[in-house]
Amino acid sequence: MKNKVLLLAFAAFTLAAIFSVVSNFLTPLSPTLLFAARWIAIATLAVYAFYKRSLRLGFLWRWSSARPSDTTGLMSRSTCG
Repeated sequence: MKNKVLLLAFAAFTLAAIFSVVSNFLTPLSPTLLFAARWIAIATLAVYAFYKRSLRLGFLWRWSSARPSDTTGLMSRSTCG
């Protein structure tokens, strides 16, 4: 069961990445679609972590809340200490 959920999580993250690349370089996609794809990927990873009994997913909160208009990025001074 863990392997199937891991494969599903990998597929969800791959799909979210493809949507992001398409939206940035080819044609704009709906922000709702991008948001949903990211959160579905995060949810599948959380389910995998639950099965593996490893719930260290706090770093994903910053990744999922990053916006393209955020000029500081994820590695700004305020987040690095």
